[in-house]
Amino acid sequence: MDHGQQARSRKGGHEIPTDWNSCPYWLQKVVPFPPQEPTLGRQIQRAVSMAALAMVCEVISQKPELQLDSLDVGPPETFISSLQLNQTLQKPHTEEESSFFEESSSSQGWGKIVAQYIHDQWVCLSFLLRKCHTLTPASEGEVLEPTLPAVAMAVRTLQSALEALTLLPSEQVLPVFRCMRILVPKIMYRIIEMSAIKTGVFNILISYCCRSWVVSASNVSLSIAKNYSELVLEACIFGTVFRRDQRLIQDVQTFIENLGHECAANVVIENTKREDHYVRVCAVKFLCLLDGSNMSHKLFMEDLAIKLLDKDELVSKSRTRYYVNSQQHRVKNRIWQILLVLFPKFDQDFLNKIIDKIFQAGFINNQASIKYFIEWIIILILHKFPQFLPKFWNCFSYGEENLKTSICTFLSVLSHLDIITENILEKRSVCGGVGGARSSGACGEASVVPSRSSFSSAKKNWQRIQEHFFFTAFHPLKDYCLETIFYILPRLSGLIEDEWIAIGKFTRFTDIPLDAGFQWYLSTTQLCELKPGDWSQQDIGKDFCFLFPPVV
Repeated sequence: MDHGQQARSRKGGHEIPTDWNSCPYWLQKVVPFPPQEPTLGRQIQRAVSMAALAMVCEVISQKPELQLDSLDVGPPETFISSLQLNQTLQKPHTEEESSFFEESSSSQGWGKIVAQYIHDQWVCLSFLLRKCHTLTPASEGEVLEPTLPAVAMAVRTLQSALEALTLLPSEQVLPVFRCMRILVPKIMYRIIEMSAIKTGVFNILISYCCRSWVVSASNVSLSIAKNYSELVLEACIFGTVFRRDQRLIQDVQTFIENLGHECAANVVIENTKREDHYVRVCAVKFLCLLDGSNMSHKLFMEDLAIKLLDKDELVSKSRTRYYVNSQQHRVKNRIWQILLVLFPKFDQDFLNKIIDKIFQAGFINNQASIKYFIEWIIILILHKFPQFLPKFWNCFSYGEENLKTSICTFLSVLSHLDIITENILEKRSVCGGVGGARSSGACGEASVVPSRSSFSSAKKNWQRIQEHFFFTAFHPLKDYCLETIFYILPRLSGLIEDEWIAIGKFTRFTDIPLDAGFQWYLSTTQLCELKPGDWSQQDIGKDFCFLFPPVV
């Protein structure tokens, strides 16, 4: 259908023009008359005109070919954007009493007309918000530019939305929720930006949301939370790199917190309301409550996992090289921590969709802490689902250039082959042989097969590797707990102390309660007693195979 062609909707036996060019006709009918005593005819005219304008918006939403591609603001956009939301129709007065007037202006009858009038206002605003949202390319963290009054004054608009929810019957609230769905993320990103300056702002938002979702989670549905998965994603990776003056504030807060309840400040103000760590703690505890056997929970977690992997890929592409403890390093580290938390809820079908992305992440030149998390999740996947072993072996056939930045990752996974093959004892020797052949083949392609003994530095490296925690003390299954993920491994891998989340912070955060029998907090091994070593896992070009002994 051409833009100039009119679409028509038949209502009550009359054809109503429903293309965008017909809007000015209805606008002049909707605009209030000069202040005077309203008559029944005038009020009905306004109600019908608003309904017609809403119908035009709905038809154009369903038929994009009728919509103009330009963002130029015309009379319809100007009028809709300046609507006084929830404006009602004053009950008319007339000097001529009639049975028609008495029936139309009765409390029940007029209330329905007013409710429909308010509903139609939100239909128009919803259309305009979606139009701008679709045509305006938005960058990450920015839904649309605040060119519309409804967006520029988003808080006031949301207040009007809450008011509308109390005024409208349940069958007429859908357009209100559509508006909220666009506006809430805009507010969310503003709050996140503000949190970089004012600590504790995001804490309140995520805590309130998660406490609300916990109720829905217990009722088998995550229908509310799934609309705000971006909020959960931001909470999972939240945390800024503070300037030196800001770090002083953080250090003082940490010192005060460690004084316990003997310090009056800890009694008056809960630290969970002001420390940035508690944003992630809240998100993690919420995710721990979800049930992988519940379909709505499962879909929510899978959607979040895909968003996390996409975020990791985006960060990797934005910076091919990044410094240790930089913002990029921290964000990627947090992403893989959450993926480890979610892993037990993943089934084979979902892992089959994302396994290539996980292996691909192993080919990137990551910092040591991220390598450990990627290796850990690969080990867990192969242990639980040995069906993915062929895909893992294929990783050794990607060519020298790719293996330069990944061979340590995949050889480190092989160092835990006994755990990987725990469930396939009869094939353990076969797996070991395949692993040896593939890794030796990779080293052969790189022309580094000559004996390691001719390189004294390689011999020293091998001695240090044998003493390294990841190959000696770390057990991928027994050490699988929140303490290892968020405190022990970051500490042992050389991450700055800002990234260590002590297990006490999980237990002290009571806004999201976990079952009394929850045993996933503390590590039961001796890993927590170890100290960081002086060797870190790095891939260093053609010398990478010297770090490991020949496999026989």
